[in-house]
Amino acid sequence: MLMSYRPGWKQTLCRTASRTVVCGAGFAILVLLGAPGWLLVLAPAAAVAALAAGLVLHRSLGVVADEAGLRPTTGPRRVHVPWARIVDIRAERRGGATVPVVYWDSGAAWRLRAPYDGWGCARDPEFEQKIFALRNLWETRRAWVRAEQP
Repeated sequence: MLMSYRPGWKQTLCRTASRTVVCGAGFAILVLLGAPGWLLVLAPAAAVAALAAGLVLHRSLGVVADEAGLRPTTGPRRVHVPWARIVDIRAERRGGATVPVVYWDSGAAWRLRAPYDGWGCARDPEFEQKIFALRNLWETRRAWVRAEQP
């Protein structure tokens, strides 16, 4: 493994906390709409479970760059993109955050889950350096692959 990118602890905490608040608001709406009282007792346990699960799952998102190419650390799509198939790596705005997007020779685009730069506590002060390092690694590996081909 040459490089590995995962969301930072502040990004993980911020995203998980916001989703926990949404979960709590959903329970509050159910109670206001006349859901049984026992559901109110269940709300704190559900919020704690959502917070714990979010911290574990969000932190595991990421991408690994190795000698062969790029691959996600987790997820349903176990994609492994060889360096030779990558046409471009760009930082683009997607969903309120700046994320790296990998373009393949087939025309497909793959949004990497990490690194990313958002607003507030989702801010990553080293995002530009990470994108530069990733692009530099891709350009170097791409040149090596071309040199090895007859």
